[in-house]
Parts: sequence; structure tokens; C-alpha cells
Amino acid sequence: MDEWLTLDDMAAEIGKSARTVYRWVEEGKLEVKDEGGIKLFRLVEEAGEIMPAMSRKQLQAENEQLKAEIDTLKETIKAKDRQLVSERERHDTLMLEGIGGLKRQMELVLRALYQQPFWRKLFKRKQLPPPEDELDMEGEK
Repeated sequence: MDEWLTLDDMAAEIGKSARTVYRWVEEGKLEVKDEGGIKLFRLVEEAGEIMPAMSRKQLQAENEQLKAEIDTLKETIKAKDRQLVSERERHDTLMLEGIGGLKRQMELVLRALYQQPFWRKLFKRKQLPPPEDELDMEGEK
């Protein structure tokens, strides 16, 4: 690394704190110069192997790996969404079938309520005339 970096940039580059940057200057691992009141740091040529485990290239590789993982997770989400839609359709179909069954049962119950009783058919009796109060209501209309 031949470029001179500010304290914050050097700390970010080596993946350490500003305090560590100053400690490395004391240990001779980094060079420092003052340019217009701003301290600039550079890695000493012989100390090149002391770079932290997470260099820029490693960070970029990890970034690419994380992007691939994100893409995989997005595909998983899409698959789960498709599965959810399928389950919703299945649920809706079952509900409609259940409602249809209930309608058929209700029709049977209503038909049974409005049919003539079996004994009228059996004995062929006529339906009794409606009560008098119903006749009065019909007459008023």
C-alpha cells in the first residue's frame, strides 16, 4: 500500500480502531507524516503481512457471497409466495364446496318444511283452511 491515508481511512482499511493505528505507528508497522496539520498514514513495506484478516478484497468477496445469499433468499421467498397462493386457492375451493353443501342442506330443510305432511298425502286430505285472522288480513289487502 503506497498511498497515504487519513486516520479514519487507515483504520477502515486495516479494519482496526484509530487507537490501534497509533499503536502500530509506535510499533513501526505504519509510517506517519504531517501535511498541513493533517496526519497521514501509510503501511510500512516490510509490514505488508500484518494486514488484518478482512482486507478490501476479502470484504468484496464476502460482499459478493452475501449478495448471492440474498438472491437465494429472494428465490425462497418467491417460492413460498407461490406456495401460499396455491394454499389460498385450495382453501377457497374447500370453502366454496362447504358453502355449496350447506346450501344443499338448507334447500332440503326448507323443502321439508314447506312440503305437505306425509299423512295428508297418505289419507288424501285437503289442506285445512287458514285461520280466520289470516282471512281477515287477506281481505283487507
